[in-house]
Amino acid sequence: MGLSYLEPQLAGGGLSTPADYARFLRKLLDGTLRIGSVLGTNAICTNPSTCAQALSTPIPASESWHYSLGHSVEDDPVVGDGAFSSPGLFGFYPWIDAGRSYYGVLAHTVANGYYESVQCGRLIRKGWLTGVAQ
Repeated sequence: MGLSYLEPQLAGGGLSTPADYARFLRKLLDGTLRIGSVLGTNAICTNPSTCAQALSTPIPASESWHYSLGHSVEDDPVVGDGAFSSPGLFGFYPWIDAGRSYYGVLAHTVANGYYESVQCGRLIRKGWLTGVAQ
């Protein structure tokens, strides 16, 4: 599995191929990597509008997610589906569904298109689960 860092910024400095990142996600799901069993644990609120301890949020203030051990938990009570993800500003959006059954890696080409990727990922997950085109 190839993964290297171009800079110390963990959230934006990683360099990998989609195939290698997919291998990493599969290792989270199959238990090879321990962090897969603790997805979502010790999660803290990220929206200053809904919790006093939060300083800022990378998503629109209209949503309330949580942050856990190096990943986001998309658990907004209105639009969230509980996916574990890492929306990236610089390239792609990897996620694991809330049931820890499947994963996806969505590439985007729009600068700062992370939230559009999140919205697309939600539609993909919903379509996959329901069998209905979104």
